Amino acid sequence: DGALGTGTKNQTLEECFDLHLKALTIMFAKAREHDIRFKLSKCQFVQYEVTCLGIVAGIGEVRPDPKKVEAIVLWPRPTRREDVERLLATASFLRQHLSPHYSEITLPLREVLHELHEKRSQGFKTRKVPKGTPNAPYEKDSAWPEFWTQAQEDAFQLLKKTVIEACNLVTPDYVGAANGENPFQLFIDASAVGVGAALF
Repeated sequence: DGALGTGTKNQTLEECFDLHLKALTIMFAKAREHDIRFKLSKCQFVQYEVTCLGIVAGIGEVRPDPKKVEAIVLWPRPTRREDVERLLATASFLRQHLSPHYSEITLPLREVLHELHEKRSQGFKTRKVPKGTPNAPYEKDSAWPEFWTQAQEDAFQLLKKTVIEACNLVTPDYVGAANGENPFQLFIDASAVGVGAALF
């Protein structure tokens, strides 16, 4: 798959198309060199954007896949510690789009996993949930499991809000940064529970 938007937002579609053709030429040359073959029925060319691994990329921009965002927003309150682990693993797909305070936001959720990790280190095996098993419907006022406190509930809701507000990533403006017209700004956040950074 190849997105037409190889360049930046400031480039015209014609310039992006030329870059796309150059990228395809290089890719096909490498494929011939290493005897790699493609199944054309599974290939798409000259696309404005492509969806892959939880992101949508195209025309100088990368944004979270709306389906992935919706799945996290509709995620039911965890009833087992393993459910918390699954939630955090799913959210990590969007990590680069989320707040630099992600580690701080998810700390109460990660604290829930300490007991699970301790049990696993002693040989405890997690009960397998069959693939495709539907999650229980989310009920805001349903009873909380014994490990769930207000801190976890607040973190759970804040994580969902953070996912809804996920930012789109754009191709860096190297020319503007080099000539001073659009300098990079790096915002660093560090605490006792994690490190984050945002580049603008």
